[in-house]
Amino acid sequence: MEIVVLLEPLESGGFRAKAGEPFNLCAEGTNTEEATRRLAVLIDAFLAQGRLLTTLTVTNSKAVIPIPAKNEETTPLPQTPLRFEPLPDDEFFQEMSAAIAENRRLEDEAENRRLANGTATVSPPLPADDRYLTDPSFAELQQLIAEFRRAEDEEQQRQELAAP
Repeated sequence: MEIVVLLEPLESGGFRAKAGEPFNLCAEGTNTEEATRRLAVLIDAFLAQGRLLTTLTVTNSKAVIPIPAKNEETTPLPQTPLRFEPLPDDEFFQEMSAAIAENRRLEDEAENRRLANGTATVSPPLPADDRYLTDPSFAELQQLIAEFRRAEDEEQQRQELAAP
């Protein structure tokens, strides 16, 4: 888990490192590194008192509360996607839906006229972009995809060998 730490200079010299909720702790030091290091010690002590950090997954149907024991592996919970549904009497949504439907109708009519007149044009393909050849993040992504595929293949082989 990463937390945001506010580093602020002190009038007397040095720095203060502050962490917000759920810690609400601060520490001072002669420089930013020392202040941050002292804050880390305070956070370690805070957690050493038996406090645990967890996350709460909220879906439209219910809140899922994963509370693991110390050093216990947690099973990933099924993710239910959030559905954003408008209120039945939401005038803004109704007006926007009507405007979108009307715009789609007008665009479809215009496209049908162009097709009937033979004036419809096909958009040219996007220009080739070879930045991916030199972009290191693309190479990292390709490597991650290859590792993922290898792991999938290995898992499939294990399952096939384990099957009776």
